[in-house]
Amino acid sequence: MANEYPDTENRPLIREAQVSDALALIKLNKEFNGSKGTEDDLRRVKKMLSNQGSEVVYVAEYQGRLVGLIAIQITRSFCYPKPNAEITELFVDKKIRRRKIASILVEKAVERAEKEDAEDIVLRVNRLNSSAIKFYEAIKVSEANQTVFRIRKSGTFDNRG
Repeated sequence: MANEYPDTENRPLIREAQVSDALALIKLNKEFNGSKGTEDDLRRVKKMLSNQGSEVVYVAEYQGRLVGLIAIQITRSFCYPKPNAEITELFVDKKIRRRKIASILVEKAVERAEKEDAEDIVLRVNRLNSSAIKFYEAIKVSEANQTVFRIRKSGTFDNRG
């Protein structure tokens, strides 16, 4: 990180998200996931940030504003001696990309997983999201030999996108 940002003025601050970040996180999520950003969303995010539980959210603050986020969940199971970790979200504002902020956020998530003694870190990427796939390949994340299925509320199984 020091080589990418030699002066502290231009170095992004990576920190754990706080309740006071909720509105900025809603705005980033709106850009990322197309969420509506309603008052209910704001209340939900504030509640989650005040009691994070198994998910930890880190934010990237750059020149006084939040420009990125990463969420990592640590899960424990009686079946395994060590927990597993999953990066569930990673997003950097399009206007501020190509400055290593996503890489720094991933490093922070990896540090957290190591602190929790997680066995593996997994993440999911929509197979049509070529820019995300190129990013993960560039930072040497290897493809897992798994197929993801999901059960929708209707009870049907679906393994598409």
